[in-house]
Amino acid sequence: TKGRPMPLRVYNNEVDPEKQRQMRKENNDFIWTSFAEPHAERRRRILDKHNKEIKQLMIIEPMTKYLVTAVTFLQIALAYTVPKYFLEDREKYSWTTTWLPFVAFCFLIGGTITHTLFLAIHEVTHNTAFRKPLYNDLPAIFCNFPIAAPYA
Repeated sequence: TKGRPMPLRVYNNEVDPEKQRQMRKENNDFIWTSFAEPHAERRRRILDKHNKEIKQLMIIEPMTKYLVTAVTFLQIALAYTVPKYFLEDREKYSWTTTWLPFVAFCFLIGGTITHTLFLAIHEVTHNTAFRKPLYNDLPAIFCNFPIAAPYA
């Protein structure tokens, strides 16, 4: 986007403060500047300086697809079996002996696995499991099944 103005939510020094207030009053708090997008320029400079070192880090990790699949199936299996284990005989016990351990287990173990799935989706979207981007999208979508909201 060289030379094309980009909308920025940053109120920079090139715009008059009175104009900034007026724009905010109009619910138009975007300021159009002619600056280039900073991330692309920074990325280009880093690659120019450290291309060889960075290229060595950009590899396909063959275990990723297996770990993603295993963690996804583990989360699905736990979602199926854990409620039965903790809440099967809830009439015999008080809520502290059934619901508290169940909620603690879900929070600690289920939350950790869910966070692992979010990280796996993130890594797979960087094309670390397969060489072709489409093949990386499929594990990301599969990994998203145990997560309640669409993320991949």
